[in-house]
Amino acid sequence: MKFRYGETIEGLKKLLKMPDQESAGPRYLSQGLLIQNRLFKGVDGIGIPDLIRVSREKGAQILTVGDIKNSPAPRFHHKWQVAFYAFLLGKVIASQKIDGSVTISNRGFLLLPNYKETGEIVEHDFELHPYLASFPALFQTLDAIISKNAERAEFQLKSHCTHCQWFSCCYPEALHREEIQFLPNLSPGQLDQLRSLNIKNLEQAHQWLKDPQTESNSIPPHTHQQLKAKTSALRNHHILQDGNNTHLFPTNISQSIILHITPGALSHSSVLGLSTVNENDHVRKTHTWEMQTDVDNGGSIWRDFAARFLVIRKEAIGNGKGPHVFSFGGGTPSRLLKWAGEMGDIEEYELISEMVQNHWTDLRKLFNTHFTLPIPGGLTLYSLNHILGLEPTLKRPLSLFHKDPQNIDLKDILLSCNNLRKWLLGHLMSNRQQEGWKTGPERENPSQSHIHFLKEQQRLRQDNILSLQAYSLKERVDRFRAVGPLRFTGKELDHEGKFRYNFAATHNPGASKFREGDFLKLAPLGMPDLQNGFSIILNRYAPAGKTLSVGSRQGPLALNLRIHYTLEEDAEDWTTPKLNHAVKAVLDRDEHPFSRILRGDGFLRQSPNSLTWIRTWLAKHNATIGLNGAQRQAMELPFSHGLGLIDGPPGTGKTHLLGWMLIALILHAHASGSPLRIALGALTHQAIDNALRKVSRLLKQFNMEGFPAQLIKWGNPGGLEEGNDHFSVETSNDPEYILKQPYLILGATGYGLYRLFDSRNGHFPLFFDWMAVDEASQILVPQATLTLAYGKGNYLLLGDTKQLPPIVLGHDEREDTTPASPTQKPMDVRKSILEHLFQHYSAENRVRLNVTYRMNRELCRFPSRTWYDGVLHPAPLNAGSRLTLKGEISDNPIDPLIDPNRPITLAIVDHRRHHQECEPEADIISRIACRMITRFAVQPAQIALISPHRAQNNRITAHLSHLLEGTDHVLPLIDTVERVQGAEKDVIIFGFTTSDRDHVTSGFLNNPNRFNVVMTRARKKLIVIGSKVFFSAIPNREKDLENNACFKEFYEHCKKEESLFFL
Repeated sequence: MKFRYGETIEGLKKLLKMPDQESAGPRYLSQGLLIQNRLFKGVDGIGIPDLIRVSREKGAQILTVGDIKNSPAPRFHHKWQVAFYAFLLGKVIASQKIDGSVTISNRGFLLLPNYKETGEIVEHDFELHPYLASFPALFQTLDAIISKNAERAEFQLKSHCTHCQWFSCCYPEALHREEIQFLPNLSPGQLDQLRSLNIKNLEQAHQWLKDPQTESNSIPPHTHQQLKAKTSALRNHHILQDGNNTHLFPTNISQSIILHITPGALSHSSVLGLSTVNENDHVRKTHTWEMQTDVDNGGSIWRDFAARFLVIRKEAIGNGKGPHVFSFGGGTPSRLLKWAGEMGDIEEYELISEMVQNHWTDLRKLFNTHFTLPIPGGLTLYSLNHILGLEPTLKRPLSLFHKDPQNIDLKDILLSCNNLRKWLLGHLMSNRQQEGWKTGPERENPSQSHIHFLKEQQRLRQDNILSLQAYSLKERVDRFRAVGPLRFTGKELDHEGKFRYNFAATHNPGASKFREGDFLKLAPLGMPDLQNGFSIILNRYAPAGKTLSVGSRQGPLALNLRIHYTLEEDAEDWTTPKLNHAVKAVLDRDEHPFSRILRGDGFLRQSPNSLTWIRTWLAKHNATIGLNGAQRQAMELPFSHGLGLIDGPPGTGKTHLLGWMLIALILHAHASGSPLRIALGALTHQAIDNALRKVSRLLKQFNMEGFPAQLIKWGNPGGLEEGNDHFSVETSNDPEYILKQPYLILGATGYGLYRLFDSRNGHFPLFFDWMAVDEASQILVPQATLTLAYGKGNYLLLGDTKQLPPIVLGHDEREDTTPASPTQKPMDVRKSILEHLFQHYSAENRVRLNVTYRMNRELCRFPSRTWYDGVLHPAPLNAGSRLTLKGEISDNPIDPLIDPNRPITLAIVDHRRHHQECEPEADIISRIACRMITRFAVQPAQIALISPHRAQNNRITAHLSHLLEGTDHVLPLIDTVERVQGAEKDVIIFGFTTSDRDHVTSGFLNNPNRFNVVMTRARKKLIVIGSKVFFSAIPNREKDLENNACFKEFYEHCKKEESLFFL
């Protein structure tokens, strides 16, 4: 091995020294041996990559690692393997004395066979960064595992464990010593909870779960109910059903298609089976194919299957009904789509993709969603048939965690799937109608994908709200989804002459997601159907004073002073119909200016005189207004192009810039003698108000007498304070007054503009000369359309796509299972309008601001490198700023975290099984804040305490209130990440809270954009608190691993800066 390692080093050196002319293109080293001694305790790292590619780029030698795999597609574990080789290669190069500049590529590659073209090779390259960032945490975890006594090692059996050679040891061990592992769909977090209580078997679990104290003290009520159901089902051999209604299949099915794909007998072959079942549950036809993807007949087999499938599908569409596909597990649809993409027929791909996305049901998901079954381990066709007593009798898997055997007759599988379908349809009732079957490759209206998305979002929101009725009032309040009990105290008239109904809470209501202006339901306490309550609007909400007021949306409220009420969410959707209307009216009109912009068809160009004017104006005034280079470049955008995209990282003066842009546009139009009307929009009234205030303050600050435009806020005055001078913002509900202004800056949401122009009647006039949208990175295309529908063709959008994205409900399973068509890149309807336009327009329409006036040098360094390509840097005035303390740092254990000479500190706390509340973190955060305020005289107004969850914020509030009791100090800002975006403080203290293994890699917590918001709120000091469990967790999906990389890098960054502490 030592000799072969030496050969590898010499081979690399020879390739690196080889002159470029000796080789046409890159050079390769094959089957080199890489060794890194003592990777961690007693373990060496050894790897043999198939290929190391040597190439030259910009004068440097680039080494790229690759592997050759006989696989139809790149696998997650293949990429891990290549990343490990690249890691080892980096260590080897660093330890060798090699002349010249040598760099390890940040990308790896896999060479795969092309089964469509025999003898061809496909190269798949991918980013190594997420994998490399995870290796330090991985090595620490492995080190901790092998340091333990093997008899004390913890494990949890999963289906993938069956591929391990040690499964035969772990399986009987679990059966005899920890049978709770066999509870159906037991999550890692639930297993941790049971282990912490030393519960080993079903009887112990049953006794603990039936104790009333466990529900109130030990675990969240919903988790308690889930564990109780699983234990009861397995212990008593019962099938438990959760509700009769489902949205997972439609009611209007004309023909059911049973489809199953299973690996065949030959390498890279698959057996594909299809059965059709009519409305009377009679099986009409059954077809099977043996698809061998590595031989010539693959294409002909596919064409035969696709022709039959699409004919069956087309014949089943009619009379408001259509076909629906059922399969067992997620493998069949993903394999089918992959094949459709490989065959290259775009029409077939589009039709099959539409079926997979909109007309397909996974039978296994149906069972897991609605039933708790007495099936230990994994859910298989065999186990379901056995429990339900269905035909046919299938072969038994090797264990409770093995999948169904591959050698089951395909016709038996299709029969089994159909019998399971009939059983499910006999126990569940669909609550949705399906529509929109494609009948051919007709042109899809641009609005269609957005309308489908909005409809799905509407359904998810309604389902989510209606599901709350299964929870008690306490649980709804604990989740911040209700307020109550409330006592009606009387009514009075407001300033508009409308009744305002007043209530008092019977106890401190605490935090809630409800905000003034929300449409809600007011329900009598104990009402079974909460949506039958009164429809109201929340007028005033003062949690500290335990009071609130509401107004009626549907006539007088018949309230009783002797009964209690609750505030609940309203499932009725008041916004989606307006969005659908705007999307259809605008996006389906090819000639509409915004429709053209969205398609990338082009934009207006301004007169050269306009660019000359702004450059002259900036030369004259910039010494006074003080814009930096990137801001001046951005100021020129609307004077040269009809589309301006401003990428504004945190603290870069984005709103300040927007204010000057609007002022300059008005001044230029006035100087030219042309009227100009600008609409200023955003997702929230707060963002609109902030921008209008900025314009007003700039006009006042620079005493711009004679400024011709009116600043008007349409409708909701929000937090605006009207003044009497010309520079102030006025509010108006008078359309005639607003629309007659020749020079106008009007602040309004899209819904406000819809009301202003009475667009419910189909009227979307192109009224505004310019449309400006702030925080466009939080706005989806349909929401943007509702605002931008009224523009003549000039658009200005500002935002930061690296901060919080638009709010989207549900996980898009297509990210995991739907490969993109080779010839079509459909719009991602989940992305913001700004991100979409960034992808479709070049640098001439875009400017990134690069100077932050908020963060000091140390605080700026990590976000700049991680999210902003290293271009973000602090302004000289704040680059060296430090937190000022009155008093000296002592040997108090938390003082190193506060030390101003460490602008960023990370504290690791060893806690487990916490989700939305964590006592250890709440205690530490409160003690840090209290010591800053009382010992070092940091003003509470300059501190913000942030966590991802309202429940944790309530706990922190209680802790800190107790610590500050008896002092004159008020509490600092305590809120969630979403609520502090846009804010800034001298000190930010953030706690991750979560250490429950079910949630540490969740999409909510494992979100780089959310972490970016946290990292960029502080001016002088950032303290982060997190669990060892969170920072050591490694996601098991590629997308999640990419998202998690920034957290691993932050840990290593703090370690390198000697700012990492363990408490």
